[in-house]
Parts: sequence; structure tokens; C-alpha cells
Amino acid sequence: MPFYYDLRIPEFGPSDRRENLVFEKWIIAEKKMIEAGTALAVVRRCETAYLLRNAGPGLFTPWNVHEGEGVAEEQPFGRITTDGELIPYGRPYVTFEIVASTKL
Repeated sequence: MPFYYDLRIPEFGPSDRRENLVFEKWIIAEKKMIEAGTALAVVRRCETAYLLRNAGPGLFTPWNVHEGEGVAEEQPFGRITTDGELIPYGRPYVTFEIVASTKL
């Protein structure tokens, strides 16, 4: 029996400019089987870009989020359908890393 969990834009920490979070681009924009740690998308806040990765394997289904669109932390952007034993319980479903900053 397949299970699923929703992928949400993570919380990036305190900022006075939450309204400037932009969905920059999809890395994987179609329904596809993926492994844990697969790069899914890039979001940007001000001068910093964040690469979003999934924490568990399964069938990735992107949701209706468009490149260049403003997004909010905790906003859903996709879903992983997988076996219940493969859900990454007790840890974030989405991880991120800084990939670019013009203020370094």
C-alpha cells in the first residue's frame, strides 16, 4: 500500500524579508522516481539561493508552483509517494543548502 508525504518550502531562519522568497527554478519538474537527496528546485531570498533536496526515495510529483513566483516558508511544492517504511520519519522531508550568494 503506497503512502505519501508532502514536500514544503523549509524554514530558512529569521529574516525581515520573508516576502522576498521566490521560487527560482525546478531541477526536476515532472513526475519521476527519485532517490533520497535528489535536487528538486532552487528558491531565492534576496541575494541567497537555496537548493532544495528530498530526504527519502519515491515517486516525486511536483505541484503547481511556477518559476519566478513568490512562495512562503512551509508552502507545499510537491509530494513523494513511497512505501511507508521509506518515509524519513523524525527528520525534515526537505533539506537545503546555500548554492549562491552575492553577499559573500
